Amino acid sequence: MGIVSLGNPSQIDHTILIERFKNGEIEAFEEIVNKYQKQVYNIAYGFIG
Repeated sequence: MGIVSLGNPSQIDHTILIERFKNGEIEAFEEIVNKYQKQVYNIAYGFIG
């Protein structure tokens, strides 16, 4: 029997959050915002900074 890889756990989490949001779960969008808001802010600040 071989080893089964489920992929990168954070990528799986990201994919699940996107699917939940696409299915209308507002809470999933809130999780996405909380997870990525600092990165988005830093990128935007880099453009205008």
